[in-house]
Amino acid sequence: MEMECPECEYRSNSLHGWEANLRNVHSTTPILAGFAFLCECGHECYLREHGLKIKFLSDYNASCKFHCYQQ
Repeated sequence: MEMECPECEYRSNSLHGWEANLRNVHSTTPILAGFAFLCECGHECYLREHGLKIKFLSDYNASCKFHCYQQ
């Protein structure tokens, strides 16, 4: 899923790239900008701890993908 920067024309399919744009270009973070992450499995978080956790589980569900949304 392509994520759009709320401040500029930047678009990315990478959560890391999207976060880097916020941090490096706009001097903010997803939390400060009012964004949260919602995994397709239903888990909501403000940091990517869920995504990092499921990477290492043996029953990793490939459908677990994050979408960001502004609160």
